[in-house]
Formats: sequence, C-alpha cells, structure tokens
Amino acid sequence: MSASDPVPVVIAGAGSTGATAALLLARRGIPTVIVDRRSDELTHPAAHVIHGRTLEIWREADPALAERIAALAPPIESVNLIRWCSTLSKPPLGEIDLASRPEQLARVRSHSDFLISHVGQHQLMPELWSALDREPLVDFRRSTRVEDVDHHSDTVTARMSTGEEVTAHYLVGADGANSLLREAAGIPMRGPVLARMGSAFFRAPGLYPADARPLLSWIYQPKFAGVMIAHADDHYVLMNTYLHPDQEVATSREEYWARTLPGVLGGDLHFDIVSTGTWTMTSQTAQTFRR
Repeated sequence: MSASDPVPVVIAGAGSTGATAALLLARRGIPTVIVDRRSDELTHPAAHVIHGRTLEIWREADPALAERIAALAPPIESVNLIRWCSTLSKPPLGEIDLASRPEQLARVRSHSDFLISHVGQHQLMPELWSALDREPLVDFRRSTRVEDVDHHSDTVTARMSTGEEVTAHYLVGADGANSLLREAAGIPMRGPVLARMGSAFFRAPGLYPADARPLLSWIYQPKFAGVMIAHADDHYVLMNTYLHPDQEVATSREEYWARTLPGVLGGDLHFDIVSTGTWTMTSQTAQTFRR
C-alpha cells in the first residue's frame, strides 16, 4: 500500500472501545490508524466493572492481554461486601455479602472462564495502550484528535489536530460520550440525564482492615451523601451528586474535596488526593450507528 492509498480504518479515540476495535481488526489482519487526544493513559478512575464476556473478547484479540487484565482483578472473596453506613468508624446500617451463596457463584463460574471483575480504568488503560504499541498492524498516535471529516463516494478523509490528513475506507467514532464525530455526522443521542456527579480519587492506608474492606460503601450523613468505591493499593473513589454546574464541587473541585473528605472519612485519618473530576450520568442511545 503506497502512502497515497487509503488506510482500511481510522479509529478516533483509544479508550477501551477504540483500543479493543483496533486489536480485533489486527487479529483479522486489518491495519488501523488509531488516534487519541491524550498523551498518557487515563489516571482518574471511571468505569471499574468488567464483565466476563468482555474478557472473552479481549482473549479473542490477544490471549496474553486477557490474562494480564484478569490478573489485575482481586479475588471475588475480597470484593464481596456492599455496605450502607452513616459513618465509616461505626457498625454499618446494613450490608450485602455477594459471596454468601457459593452455589450461585459455582453456577456463574460454569458459564465462562472469566468472572465479572473489579479493575479500575486507571489500571486497565495502560494494559490496552501497551497492547496497541506492541501490535505491528496498529499505528497508534497520541496527542492527536480528529477535528474534521470530508466524505467521498467510498472513503472519508480525517483532518487531524496535528495538521495531517488521513484518508480511510472506514472511520470509527470511539471518542466518548461527547463524541465530536457523532456530532459531525448529525447522529442524535436520545435519553435523559440521570445525574451530575463529582468525584475524588484518593489514597488512604488504614481506612479499613485488609480483610474487611467493602467494595462499595453507601454513605449517608447530614452534610454528605454518596458512594465510595475501593480500588487497589488502598485507593478509593468517593462520589456524590450535584444539581448545578456553579456548585463548588464542580467549580473548585480540589478545595471542595480537601474540605469534605475529613468529615466523611474521619478527621484523624491521613489521606492523599490523587485527582478530582466531574461527569454526567445519562441513559442515552444513538439513533443510528453508521452514516
């Protein structure tokens, strides 16, 4: 293929969807150019639940990759508690033990080689990006985004933020919930906004005993209501909802969480904030999946 020939596929966005698409295409001998606006992997955790079927798909793309990702997941027996509480230092209001029915767990294990797994996106993305770098049929370009698209009779030309133009037979928009490509293609999203969420990613050694750390803690206090998710290496994500974009949790995130965390966790506990963020929870579906 000469430099002027169209490439088979350009993928905009190297998140879990775009990266997986590139690896699956490579498995079938199809080269791709995949671009992502970030220079480094996502470090603020977003999603954290990986279904067994997803791991099966990664195994199809790269068996070694699937094994590495599965190895990141803690044993089911250590992420089995969901707890409701008013404070972390006192007995909970109630809790559910997801591992309390061994017969159900045995039945689930019979469905697949993989269980539903708890792996933070900040752990997942380095593995996926390393797999892209290793794959000779993938041309992975960081710090690059598709800014405009020209449609031709049987190809499209993607104009990159770097000034380069790449012509392809197919252009895949995997650039997230606020996809520029979807907007450019005139594909509407239908469905409601469910909630606006603020979050803090922090490390707090000693918050829980190692053998009694709940996966989820739903916390209800007079000045705070939210959920805390336990991640690897004594890391946690604490989230709450807000109503208006001018609230402090959205406009002054670091100051808000530095003041809020001591009251939620307990004033004497040492913690280090790694990052903060906001996101919008929706229940939306694209009206079409191609143009």
